[in-house]
Amino acid sequence: MRVIFLDIDGCLNSVSSFIYNNRLRLLGLSDTFSHETLCPIACSNLQYILEECTDVQLVISSTWRKYNTIDELKEKLAACNVCSDRIIGVTPIDMDRYRGTEIKEYVDGHPEIKAFVILDDDSDMKPYLDMLVKVDSRNGLTFTDSEKVIEKLGGPNEKEAQD
Repeated sequence: MRVIFLDIDGCLNSVSSFIYNNRLRLLGLSDTFSHETLCPIACSNLQYILEECTDVQLVISSTWRKYNTIDELKEKLAACNVCSDRIIGVTPIDMDRYRGTEIKEYVDGHPEIKAFVILDDDSDMKPYLDMLVKVDSRNGLTFTDSEKVIEKLGGPNEKEAQD
C-alpha cells in the first residue's frame, strides 16, 4: 500500500487563499471563515495525485484531526471534489506534538505500507525528511508539488508498491 500523510493548513489552504477568502467575507460574498475554507486549486492538485496514483490512500496528519472526525474530514474534502473515500485514518497524537514521531508510530503499526510521502508545510519530520514534499504555505499545494509527490511514490500506480 502507498500512503500520503496529509497536512491541511498550508497545503490545502494557504496564505493566498486566506487573503482571498477574507476579501470575499469583507465584500459580503461569503460567511465562511478563512481557516475553515480549503483552496480549490490546492484540492484540485491533490485530486490530480489521487487520479494518477489510484492505489494511494490518505492518512491525515494535520491538526485538523484533533477537531474533526474522519467523517467530517471526508465531508470537507468531498465538498472540494477530492476522493475523500481514500482517507483511511489519522496519525496518533504525540505528547510533544512532533509530527515525525506521529508518522513513525503510524507506519510502525501498519506493515502493509510499502511506500509513503509526507505532504506538509513544516519540517518536523525526522526520521522521514527524505519522504517530505515541503509545500510553501504562501501558495499551498501546487502542481509542481504534486508532481514531486508522484515521483517520490514511484510514479503512477507503481507495480512494486501495489504488491
